[in-house]
Amino acid sequence: MEIWKDIIEYEGLYQVSTLGRVKSVEKTRAYINRGKKRNFHRKERILKIANGRGGYKLITLSKNDNSKTFRVHRLVAQAFIPNPENKPQVNHIDEDKSNNSLNNLEWVSSYENMHWGSCLEKTHSKKNYKDEAIKRMVPVIAIKNNKEKFFDSIKSASEELGLYRSAISQCLSGKQHTTGGYSFRYAVDRNTIK
Repeated sequence: MEIWKDIIEYEGLYQVSTLGRVKSVEKTRAYINRGKKRNFHRKERILKIANGRGGYKLITLSKNDNSKTFRVHRLVAQAFIPNPENKPQVNHIDEDKSNNSLNNLEWVSSYENMHWGSCLEKTHSKKNYKDEAIKRMVPVIAIKNNKEKFFDSIKSASEELGLYRSAISQCLSGKQHTTGGYSFRYAVDRNTIK
């Protein structure tokens, strides 16, 4: 059976259910327009939930002409699950971030959340971290005024030149031409690195 409760700080405006649905509450309000008393009536309505980064479901709520976006699983947990230890995160027990049913959620610490289910397996799925680190340490060349400067990695180029790593990566991938007056190219053929 689906149970609805008011969303904290949005009481009388929005409710969240044990199934992870969100609705606007039916509301009637009187107002005066051109000297005549009129009524505004808003029917109860289930709101559309958006897909967010990382697979989380998001909902945007409005109050006093201000809109704010929330993760639905947190709204369900705040409304229905006691949190006496004041744990900061909400875990999806079945690891499906789109399943925001009450019976699939629990309050957890950061440590508990990181060590839940297959999280560690996903983190450690790469065979050898040293090999992966070596792959990321690809030498690059910075070019400015026809002068080339060699760096053993994007990180070292970023630190010495005072540029963002992401901007250097954008140059290397061809998404932008220069950053900080420098153009960049790989010092080795990346296809030979495995």
